Amino acid sequence: MKFLSNLTCLTAIALIIYCSFNSPKTISQPLLSCDLKKDSVYDGDNLIVICNGLESKIRFSCIDAPEIKQPQGIASRDHLRSLLNQAGSRVRVRPVKIDRYGRTVAAIYTNNGLIQLQLVKAGWVWAYPKYKSDCAEWEAIALGEQEAQRTRRGIWAGHPIPPWEWRAINRR
Repeated sequence: MKFLSNLTCLTAIALIIYCSFNSPKTISQPLLSCDLKKDSVYDGDNLIVICNGLESKIRFSCIDAPEIKQPQGIASRDHLRSLLNQAGSRVRVRPVKIDRYGRTVAAIYTNNGLIQLQLVKAGWVWAYPKYKSDCAEWEAIALGEQEAQRTRRGIWAGHPIPPWEWRAINRR
């Protein structure tokens, strides 16, 4: 009987993880504890995590970071890497949905709180209004961006071009 109880519990956990990373619709799941995959932070709003042995590409909800070839793109990525290093490369993931590229869009937490909020307050990313309906933390993110702009932190020290505009210009 205990075996069936353990099997049922393991099946439920596997189903939650599978749905979290494979459902095409908007999802709301509990936080999953995950490890950052080594050398997987390419830019300031994407990474790869390993949760219970499953690898998943994550796109951060609520924000958009400068592209690597865009001014401040490397600085944005490096700031994210430093936050993750401070967290011991351990994160908690709250999946939101799967995007058109098959990545899990998610809120990412460390022991210091929501990483998207940390990035926006430091001035290294934009609040991404196009997807604010998928962002439970939108008000805090928008206020954090205003604070970074007012104090001219990170990208706001210069004359930044939002990544969505930069991508549109550079696709031609």
